[in-house]
Amino acid sequence: MQTPWAILLTKFNDNNDEPFPRLRYEEIFTTAGTGKWNMVDYFSDMSHGKLDLSGTQVFGWYTLDKATADYTGSGLNPAGRDELLQWAKDKATSEGVNLGDFHNVVVVLNSGRDLFGGLNGIVCGDDGANSALSGLSPSFLGQEMGHGYGLNHSRREGSTVDYTDPFDVMSVDAGRSAPHPIYTDLDPFGQPVYEIGPGLNAANMWSKGLLDMTRVWTDPGSARISTSVQLRPLHRRDLPGYLAARFGEYFIEFRMNTGWDARVPACILVHRFEKGISYLVPDEDGNDTFRAGSGISTPENLSVLGSGFSIRVKSIDVANEVATVSLGRAPAQIPKVFPQEGPFQTPWIKWLEAASLGEAVVILNGTAVSIPRSSPAYGILENVAMIGSSHPLMSERLQISIREEAMTNIARLSQTEMSAPLFRSPTTSLHRKTGGRWENGSS
Repeated sequence: MQTPWAILLTKFNDNNDEPFPRLRYEEIFTTAGTGKWNMVDYFSDMSHGKLDLSGTQVFGWYTLDKATADYTGSGLNPAGRDELLQWAKDKATSEGVNLGDFHNVVVVLNSGRDLFGGLNGIVCGDDGANSALSGLSPSFLGQEMGHGYGLNHSRREGSTVDYTDPFDVMSVDAGRSAPHPIYTDLDPFGQPVYEIGPGLNAANMWSKGLLDMTRVWTDPGSARISTSVQLRPLHRRDLPGYLAARFGEYFIEFRMNTGWDARVPACILVHRFEKGISYLVPDEDGNDTFRAGSGISTPENLSVLGSGFSIRVKSIDVANEVATVSLGRAPAQIPKVFPQEGPFQTPWIKWLEAASLGEAVVILNGTAVSIPRSSPAYGILENVAMIGSSHPLMSERLQISIREEAMTNIARLSQTEMSAPLFRSPTTSLHRKTGGRWENGSS
């Protein structure tokens, strides 16, 4: 997919500095720097070759009809940021640049005045003083241009705070970035001025159609699964084999401490994607990285009659760049005889030895009422029990999801029950258990 960018070198009218030769900007953004850890390389690797930035061009310098003090944009004033983007676009257009030929724009200032990105464009810059991490650092540009492709900041499971996935470029402020291999400038504290990485996680790649699904092991959806999957490092499409796995709602990826991920330890990462945001899922011990032997599985208090899933790392072979993950899922195992003793998740629903009847039995005020499996009321009881089983869960998100689903099902089934003959005919009977035997009772 061709997504060329227009790079607009831009000055305010009270600062005429040009901090770097034009070649530096071309090397960072265009094919002039291919192979030098630039943005053409980065988005090719992060999209499994789907994003082609080879048509990117550098324009300018352009001098705005505005002074530095005229710019008031900030995170608290996004309208001011939009103004700056529009000033630069208008200036480039007046100089003959057809911005319609480009996917988006990057406005590069001759200072570090601001750094942000969005669907409307990107602003970055560097004054060349090497006093801090540069706004032209590919690590920063990966996130800001990522916004230009519609990506949001990433998070850790259970958190609503952005920048909490250190292994994803969309959390670059907390990210595992590494020193740039080519631009090795240091600030006064001996820290790199230019950094690269980390990479984009599989969930974010998938959300924008950048994950090569022909290289992804995909859950067949079977009720029972027990298998092992070998994974190659997520961004190494030059190696044969699977680059990720999709199991239920989870994206499973192998990352290694090489290339863009030079500061990411060899590990398995698990993510899920919800409402435009990727979430880093920790293992059962709360660790962000999955190592050999670690995993996650259905909590015991959520397992219904043995049902559930598991994801577990069997091995990580750094030398051969391959990791093996075991994946499992099991359906509920329905017992032939229901237990007669409590305690029960929902105390007023008690199971009797009624498996042969294929019915649910409810004890109400000491009277046993049989509900045939064919009755919508049977499904209502199942969903009532599901609500009861959600109370012990640690995850409020799961509790809410289970209850919402159950209440929706109850409403639908109740409507069906209201249309059943029981409510249309006074002769319909119920089965009741009295004196140890089943008998019909008039309704």
